[in-house]
Amino acid sequence: YPAERMAFMVADAAPVVVLTLDGVDVGDVGGTDVVVLDEPAVIRQVARQSATDVADGERGVPLRVEHPAYVIYTSGSTGRPKGVVVTHHGIAHMTTSQGDGFAIKADSRVLQMASPSFDAAIAEIGAAFVSGAALVLASADELLPGPNLVRVLADQKVTHVTLTPAALAALPSDGIPASTTLIVAGEAIGED
Repeated sequence: YPAERMAFMVADAAPVVVLTLDGVDVGDVGGTDVVVLDEPAVIRQVARQSATDVADGERGVPLRVEHPAYVIYTSGSTGRPKGVVVTHHGIAHMTTSQGDGFAIKADSRVLQMASPSFDAAIAEIGAAFVSGAALVLASADELLPGPNLVRVLADQKVTHVTLTPAALAALPSDGIPASTTLIVAGEAIGED
C-alpha cells in the first residue's frame, strides 16, 4: 500500500501493535509498537510464550465467535478507505457456506488467486481448510492470466479457482480444464 494509505489505516484502526516482517516498510505508524515477526529474538519469545500458554491452559480471555478476527480496509464508496470488522463467526459461516456451495471436498485442490491483503483470500483459504482440501499456492508470475496460469491449473490439478471476469477474458477458451469448478467474482461480468 502507499505510505499515505498505511498511515491512514494505522491512525484509523489505532492498533496496539503492528506486526510485520523484516524488510517490509510499514511507514509512519506514530507511537504504535512494531513487532518484526521473523526476528530471531521474537521467534524465540513467541515459542517460549506459546509453550507457557499451552501449559497454563490460558490465552488471556476466552475467545468468542462474535469477537473480531480482523479488520480489512475497503476503498469505500467515497474512495476513502473504510475499516470493516470481520468476526470469527462471519469467517466460519462464509467459508463453510462456500465450501458446501462450491462442493469443495477433502480431495479438492483450491488455487489461492487472491492476494492475502484482499478479503477474497480468506474465502479461498478458509473454504479449502474447512473442507479438508489442499490449498494450491503459486508465485505472482504464475498467477498472471495467460500461459503460466493455464499451466498451473493443469499441472497442479486445480479443482476450484476464483477469477475475475477480466482475468477469465485473458485466458484462452480451452485454458481451464473441464474438471475445474470456475467461480467468477470481484466485478461485473460483461456480455462477452
